[in-house]
Amino acid sequence: MLRLGRGEEHSGGQRKPALLANALEAVIAAIYLDGGLAPARDFIHHQIIEPAEAGLISFSSPMNRSRE
Repeated sequence: MLRLGRGEEHSGGQRKPALLANALEAVIAAIYLDGGLAPARDFIHHQIIEPAEAGLISFSSPMNRSRE
């Protein structure tokens, strides 16, 4: 869950993939700064790579979507 300001809520911020990507990047950075590379790597592996390999999540970029 992300808390958004009123302006961002009114402009459709909950549908902006960039906001979620930035939040995820901030979480990974915080884990890295707090515990170092190993905990950050573990988080990425368990929360992103494993679910992606299992087909539970997928990734797409704006470039890929525009070509579809």
